[in-house]
Formats: sequence, C-alpha cells, structure tokens
Amino acid sequence: MKRLFAFSILMLLFTTAFSQTAQSDAPASAADRAHAQAMRMKKVLALSDEQVKQVEQIFTEHLLRMDELKKDTRMAADIQKDIDARKQQTDEQLKTILTPEQYAKYKEGKAKKQQRNAAEVQK
Repeated sequence: MKRLFAFSILMLLFTTAFSQTAQSDAPASAADRAHAQAMRMKKVLALSDEQVKQVEQIFTEHLLRMDELKKDTRMAADIQKDIDARKQQTDEQLKTILTPEQYAKYKEGKAKKQQRNAAEVQK
C-alpha cells in the first residue's frame, strides 16, 4: 500500500512538472515580451510609471512588427532594411520618452548587448 501511495505521488509530481515545462515552451506573446522588456528597463533606467506604460506600448508595436517580418517571404536584404528602419523608429520614439541620461544609458546597454551577440556569433 505504501508503494502504491509513493508511486501515485511520484506520478502526480512528474505530470505536474511535465505540464509546466510544456506550457513554458510556447512562445510568449508580443505584449508579454514588451512588458518584460519594460520591467527590465524600469529597473535599470529607473523609469517612472508613465514612462513604463509608454515604453511598453512602443515595444508591443515594435515586437508585433518584428513578428510580421519574421514571416515575410521577401529577400533577406529587403527584410533587413525594414528591420533596421523599424529599430531606428523605435529608438527615436524612446528618445522622446526617456530623459537624456536614461537614453544614454539605454544606448550604452544596447551597444554592450550587440558586442556580446557579435562575440557569440564569432565562436
């Protein structure tokens, strides 16, 4: 009886852990990713609540457009031009919301991330 009970508990734990893993494999929505990005920026850049709302809206729009571009079937060079233009537009929007100090820190963090990504690609 004890073995049956222990086996039942083990199976319950296993199925619960498996179902949580399966759910976390689903891609997050653009809104969820935008919210996470806004929360990281709030922490790093000390954003106000109003700035967080605005940044979240900008990133939601940006990520929705990036998701559309990932599905685009045009030539890669054409898609890359659209991606670069969208990134530039997003940066310009952020520049109007962030203080000069916050924007400088944002650009610095972005540059460091690009360097890390370039180093990983070279490996």
